[in-house]
Amino acid sequence: EKRNKITITGLLSFFFISLLFKEMLLLSLSILGGTLLFVFYIYVKIVEKSFYKRISVKKLKVDDMIGEDIPKINIYKQRIRGLTKDEIKRIKKYRKYVIVREGIRYSPVFAISLIITLIYGDILFTLLV
Repeated sequence: EKRNKITITGLLSFFFISLLFKEMLLLSLSILGGTLLFVFYIYVKIVEKSFYKRISVKKLKVDDMIGEDIPKINIYKQRIRGLTKDEIKRIKKYRKYVIVREGIRYSPVFAISLIITLIYGDILFTLLV
């Protein structure tokens, strides 16, 4: 963790120093963009892991989102939709515990929206004016 902070600090320092030299501007912008993409990727992975929870199949409810693949009964976690009553019955036949996803279903959208707002400001207001 400390190493990542030093790396990000070093890259940001390189970016600001390279602003003094216009020849290095394109290189520094690409490095900064890559660094921001990497940081965003790490953020999304950390947030995604915090939403998984192991529960008993007795506690499953309609519209719970499955957090693991169950290929025996053709249920996969990539589908962004809730479970149906029929799927819950099938899961109860094969499993005692299952991993579900909790929280906001489209949480990365909020992070992307925040970044766009911080960079561009209020886009709607800008378009209307």
